[in-house]
Amino acid sequence: MTTVIDKIASLIANSLLPGEEPVTIITRKLVLHVAKDTAENSTGKTIQIGNSDFTIPSICELENNPNCDTKKVISLKAAVTSFPLYTTVQGAGNVSPQSSTVRIDLSNEKGERMSITDSSTPIEITIKQNSATNVKSYYISPQQRSSSGLAFQSLDITKDNVAIHIGLVPENRSVQFMVFIGLSEFPNLDNKSWDYVQLIPANMSLASQLNETSDEFKQLHQVFLDNNKVNNTKGKLYIGIRQCELSEVDKFIYGVNDNDIPKNQVGWGVITSNFSITTSTSGCYFIEDGGNQWSSNGCTVGPKTDIRQVQCFCTHLTSFAGGFIVVPNKIDWNYVFSNADFLSNPTLYVTEMTIALVYIVAAILARRKDRKDIAQIGVTPLPDNDPNDKYMYEVIVFTGMRKNAGTDSKVSFILSGDFDETDVRFLSDDRRKILKRGETDSFLMAVSRPLGQLQYARIWHDNSGKGKFASWYLKYILIKDIQTKEKFYFICNRWFAVEEDDGQVDRLIPVAGDEQMVEFAHLFSQKTAKNLSDEHLWFSVIARPPQSRFTRLQRVSCCLMLLYLTMLTSAMFYEKVPSTDSPNAIKFGPC
Repeated sequence: MTTVIDKIASLIANSLLPGEEPVTIITRKLVLHVAKDTAENSTGKTIQIGNSDFTIPSICELENNPNCDTKKVISLKAAVTSFPLYTTVQGAGNVSPQSSTVRIDLSNEKGERMSITDSSTPIEITIKQNSATNVKSYYISPQQRSSSGLAFQSLDITKDNVAIHIGLVPENRSVQFMVFIGLSEFPNLDNKSWDYVQLIPANMSLASQLNETSDEFKQLHQVFLDNNKVNNTKGKLYIGIRQCELSEVDKFIYGVNDNDIPKNQVGWGVITSNFSITTSTSGCYFIEDGGNQWSSNGCTVGPKTDIRQVQCFCTHLTSFAGGFIVVPNKIDWNYVFSNADFLSNPTLYVTEMTIALVYIVAAILARRKDRKDIAQIGVTPLPDNDPNDKYMYEVIVFTGMRKNAGTDSKVSFILSGDFDETDVRFLSDDRRKILKRGETDSFLMAVSRPLGQLQYARIWHDNSGKGKFASWYLKYILIKDIQTKEKFYFICNRWFAVEEDDGQVDRLIPVAGDEQMVEFAHLFSQKTAKNLSDEHLWFSVIARPPQSRFTRLQRVSCCLMLLYLTMLTSAMFYEKVPSTDSPNAIKFGPC
């Protein structure tokens, strides 16, 4: 694509006369700008193209030659795309997917590309992000360490040559923090070991006059380390925070002298305010000659970089893009484990032991139930099968989930088809209890010859069950022809009970057609029963169907893991700054 853009730009440049009005082509994804003039008129100014802009130094600064020819004719060719180019080359993962790409080239009067590789004054390029990156703000209740006098946060730097952005806003606007940065180790006040220190807000008196949503307010509450200060550090970066004493407020506005910062003292710099913090990294990247790699050498990230744009200062001309990555807030595990004794956290330990005890009891009960479920698996031959009958049907009976849906009454049935009908057959199993609430029972029925296409099933019971086990709620019966693999559904969803429904215990059920199979009532009840009994993690511990390979013990263990992960997540985001209500949210009831 860049080759096509270059050819179009070159054709336009060749057609222009020096000093003629520049040509700008605007499309939905691309803005192309071509100008031709003398070097002194073409450089040393800011050019806005699309949603990005750049400032080119004078031609002598670009060529790093104080005796350059400022009257020579040059062509400026610039293109801005609303998406990153070169997405398959090495280093493309560093470029933000929301970044625009800015391509800048200069050519001489002959149309030959001028090589700008070591400008004495860097070219300033502002690369817009097409959609603002969502930066989460974490609400922190700081735990100050007595040994160091600092409250610590940390973040992981995973990219090469990036700048660091740390936004920190005290909940109490009347306090000022002193923020220490350690690139490879914890900042230490006693031996004055840190890599960077800054006040937050940087100017207390000015911050108190600003609106919290203004860019200037955010700038005063940000620690910014460009990629040169970070010095290509990767791994852990440590942030130490302490509160300024009244005598220190705005004392270091024009720079902090290490000797002015006192060593750790008991009762000195005690943090009295919670704060919210955001952490992110950014980078400036360019395509090296040959177009086979994104690199950041020779580029510096500017302080105006934020979620909407990346400001770059580079010493060469080529294609540029920006990277902006939000770094999640990290839990200080060193502090957690150093304060993990029982006396410091009795509630935590009691809660964990209670959960462990409940799990052990639930696991034992679940294992016992799993063993009982094994007996429910399999197909039971009907006791009245004739050994001489060789044509087989599988009869699968689905008992409903309603209260008292199971039965101990003796259930009989007759199946009728195009060719024949069965005698009276009985659903019975001497080894296990059948027709229990919410369960599925399979039986093997033998007949002397095929029944043909089944038409109806007559089903009844003798109401011999005791008390609540006399009645029966049948969802449906599925008949499978073992030989032809045909299936016949008899959908009922009715009570067989003298005290329920219409009081009938004998029903004639026609085979279900296509329309009945897709009726809402049937599909809803079938899907709901499966979702609750087999797919709902917590409910299925009790209602799991015996045929499922996901055992009750496994489900109980998954419940435990889910509970622990939920507790861990809640701890990570505890007292997080609440997000604003969605403009599309629907509210019910009084506000």
